[in-house]
Amino acid sequence: MRRYYRAKSGFVRMRDGKLFTLANAVYLGMNNNSFFVDPSPSLEELDLVRSNFMKHLARARASNSPYDAAVKNEARRELKRVLRGMAHFVNQTANGSLIVLLSSGFEITRYRTRIASPERIRNLRVKDGRKAGQMVFTFQSQPSIRLYEYRYSTDMDESGEIVWNDEVHITTSSRNNLIAPVVPGQVYFLSARAINTRGIGDWSEPITWMAR
Repeated sequence: MRRYYRAKSGFVRMRDGKLFTLANAVYLGMNNNSFFVDPSPSLEELDLVRSNFMKHLARARASNSPYDAAVKNEARRELKRVLRGMAHFVNQTANGSLIVLLSSGFEITRYRTRIASPERIRNLRVKDGRKAGQMVFTFQSQPSIRLYEYRYSTDMDESGEIVWNDEVHITTSSRNNLIAPVVPGQVYFLSARAINTRGIGDWSEPITWMAR
């Protein structure tokens, strides 16, 4: 599972001088860069807001005036807005490619490990509950999983295939899922699947359990 890189798009704590240096690096990096055709926001807009910020930054530093500082801060907000938009464009275009990202002039962060689609769940187990008419369902957990679904049935068709009804149970835990009431002596078929931000996994191979 490869690391997934992104251009940094947070500039809240970045000092004015560093922000201006970053804006220059992005402008130079993306100008005539074949990786980034027709960037949005445009390089013309970036050039305009960085020049405006440089002008008001120099004035605020020279005058130490509250008014000039307020005007400089407004220019800073506009520059950050454009840089955030360009970072979003760069990240969508690069799709995690470190070479493409570094060519943009943005600072790069290791954002996260790319999440894989859910795997088919294994190691399904059932045991009797503490009371008659109960059973407890446990199965293999998976990393980066938000929810699990499980189902059970007592029916088979003429060809020996399990007939699943439309009832599906949702749980956040792979352990100790209580199923009740169940009929002692009845054979149950159980299956589970995982769900994460990439989608819904396949149903597991079913297991069989006779309730007690």
